[in-house]
Amino acid sequence: MKNRLWLFIVLVLMFAAASCATTTLQRVWKDPDLKMGTIRKMMVVGIAREPATRRLFEDSFAQSLAAHGVSVIKSYEVMTLEELNGREGAAEKIRALGAEAVLATRLVSQETYETYDQRPYGVWRGYYGMSYSSLVAAGYIQSNEVARLETNVYDIKTEKRAWAALSDTWMDMAELDRLITDFSAVMVRRMTKDGLIPAAEKK
Repeated sequence: MKNRLWLFIVLVLMFAAASCATTTLQRVWKDPDLKMGTIRKMMVVGIAREPATRRLFEDSFAQSLAAHGVSVIKSYEVMTLEELNGREGAAEKIRALGAEAVLATRLVSQETYETYDQRPYGVWRGYYGMSYSSLVAAGYIQSNEVARLETNVYDIKTEKRAWAALSDTWMDMAELDRLITDFSAVMVRRMTKDGLIPAAEKK
């Protein structure tokens, strides 16, 4: 009996964790030959068409990285995306600002997936109600949008890519703030694990 109860608790916790996760890492790469040490100052770039989304993205990363003692330069405060596209001029300005690395995220693709959610509905009102529910209330089709994002970290000194991650985020535009906050948290945790940034500062 105790074993069954423990198994039930574990399954509930696993389901709760999965249902809260909006971003999952698919692939992560780190340059094994690059010796850049932990990053203390970084520029973050959200490559987005909508200025509001770019600001939200960079603000979220700045908050997450600040907890790790990393000073963040938000690109939207100092450069346009057009300026960032000019490689030589952009690199020179980023160096002048004192950044050791640049983190940039871009949308790779966006797909819509349909899932069948089997959730009976209706009220049991005798034989007719039970039969009706079992015949027409078997479930419904739910559409979910998944955004695949690529996040790269470049070493300013060598201008080489130091780290990269490919991730999937289940989209809900009604909760964009939470999605971006969760996304930045996932990236920061993995960058900490891979030794790019220091561990979170203890309060």
